[in-house]
Amino acid sequence: MSGPFGSFGPFQGLRPFSIKTKLGALVVVSVFITTGLLLVAMKTETELRFITVFSVIATLLITQFVAHSLTAPLDEMNAVARAVSHGDYTRRVRGADRRDELGDVATTINAMADDLEAQDTQRKELVANVSHELRTPSRPCAPSWRTWWTESPPPTRRRCAPP
Repeated sequence: MSGPFGSFGPFQGLRPFSIKTKLGALVVVSVFITTGLLLVAMKTETELRFITVFSVIATLLITQFVAHSLTAPLDEMNAVARAVSHGDYTRRVRGADRRDELGDVATTINAMADDLEAQDTQRKELVANVSHELRTPSRPCAPSWRTWWTESPPPTRRRCAPP
């Protein structure tokens, strides 16, 4: 079973609060508003053009509300992704606890920022360690003065570092 309703049928991969569900609910609500207003118009003998205008306005207001609730998190995700791309690994996306696709994307962006922050820290530590080792070697590699005066150096002086 891949989704909450199984791995087959029209509900494959559909979440209870997914974007698809929200958009479907928007269409259903818009149809109900229009139908309800048409029924009111027929009962009260109101002109159809007034009902049509009112129906369009109500549907557009609901659509604007739903669209804003879907696009506001995307704007924040875009801002956080830009900040992370410029090296600000402290920024995180709010809304990772959402139960829809936007929550998945927020979780992924936050995990990416965590991984990049850890890699950047490791890279900085590696560069610091390497530069320290290059500045202060642990054992001098220069041969001792005996090497210059004898034919063969002592066996302990043939290597710069311990085996």
